[in-house]
Amino acid sequence: MYYIAICDDNAQFLETMEKTIERNQEYEGDMICLKFLNGEELLCTDVKQYHLIILDMQMDHMGGYAVAKK
Repeated sequence: MYYIAICDDNAQFLETMEKTIERNQEYEGDMICLKFLNGEELLCTDVKQYHLIILDMQMDHMGGYAVAKK
């Protein structure tokens, strides 16, 4: 099972990215995509559980670079 976190302050982009990932036939059924609207929300989870984290670099309050540093 692969756990993927997508963090972006644009809800429409989150939906589009999730659908794009889920269309990948190679990982069908073996993925769980979790979506976050801000970095603080993502950091409140156990980030070590994710195999891939996709970050928006220009979010309000805490951008992707700050999230990645933490």
